Amino acid sequence: MNISTIIVDDNKSAAEMLYEALLQYPEIKVVAICHTKVDAIQKIKELQPNLLFMDIEINKDSGFEILDEVVGFYNSVVITTAYDKYSLEAFNYEAIHFLLKPIDLSILATTIERVKKQNLSSKQSGQTLKTELIDLLKQTKQEPQKIFLYENNLYKGINTNEILFIEANGNYSIIETTTEKIKTAKNLTNLYSLLQNNTSLMRVHKSYILNLDFVKDIIRGVKSEAILTTGVKIPISLGSKKSFLERFKILG
Repeated sequence: MNISTIIVDDNKSAAEMLYEALLQYPEIKVVAICHTKVDAIQKIKELQPNLLFMDIEINKDSGFEILDEVVGFYNSVVITTAYDKYSLEAFNYEAIHFLLKPIDLSILATTIERVKKQNLSSKQSGQTLKTELIDLLKQTKQEPQKIFLYENNLYKGINTNEILFIEANGNYSIIETTTEKIKTAKNLTNLYSLLQNNTSLMRVHKSYILNLDFVKDIIRGVKSEAILTTGVKIPISLGSKKSFLERFKILG
């Protein structure tokens, strides 16, 4: 069994160390190492690997943005990053594993075993892992929570349970709550890291974070959309579509 693999990491030293660590697994065949977003997208679409090892911060780009661009061109992804704040978003992208740098070789071995099982079409094993992650999220369901954003010499308090959605707007983000709109200089990635404790908030598109509690209807199709209780329509990216539907126990 050969598992074609692409490593995506802007740190050449880290990529080389991971490559050398993978040499001890004869099933893993590294077919490319990419250090930029453009190169990664091109190689993934060209080679269509079984497995990706995806860093999250690729120079000034996001590994999650790369995954949005290559939906359908790979089978499995393992997230590699130095920051544990991305763990929940990794779940949204159905990552097999979340590896913190520096990578622990024993954890890497466990990851490879999961990859091998998935490539042997062990659906039961994959479903068990997903169920465990969902149960963990339920156990850590947040209490009502506030975040504070600095604005005009004031730390603005926002109840995260009242957030309808957050939209990227150039170098800014627009937070729409049940009572007001707030413009902040923080980008979506920074905001999402602040909102990790609220499991109702999900990154559903490169330009949107959505509160699932306010979803009223869902438009199916290639370009899926969520219709909120306010009537606003929020696009759902192809990379987030499956996880989004599963959060509502919708299959297919």
